[in-house]
Amino acid sequence: MRLLALCIVAGLFASPASSASLKDRLDQVEPGMQKSDVIDLLGKPRSRSFRGSAEALQYCSTGAFTNSLATIWLVRGAVVSLTTSKERSNASCSSQLFEVFFGQIPPDVRIEIEKR
Repeated sequence: MRLLALCIVAGLFASPASSASLKDRLDQVEPGMQKSDVIDLLGKPRSRSFRGSAEALQYCSTGAFTNSLATIWLVRGAVVSLTTSKERSNASCSSQLFEVFFGQIPPDVRIEIEKR
């Protein structure tokens, strides 16, 4: 029984990279990263929106009465910005929809919209 308890406690302290918090993983996102690298690091986004050559990948983490929302902004498939916010909520991320505000992209980034 003691051995089982020891194994459980040891397992709690062994934290593989995949179980790192969203905040810890967001700290690894860098400008210029490719979309595939972001998805490898953070997993599948909760939602995805795009406008022209700009794309927004949204991630959310539920805490005690708070949802932490992160939007990774990409232009032509590369990271240009990251915005985060916290929202007080009694609901989990999975039960809420978050609106994407493309005005949050840095002003020095140009979005190209091509007609085909």
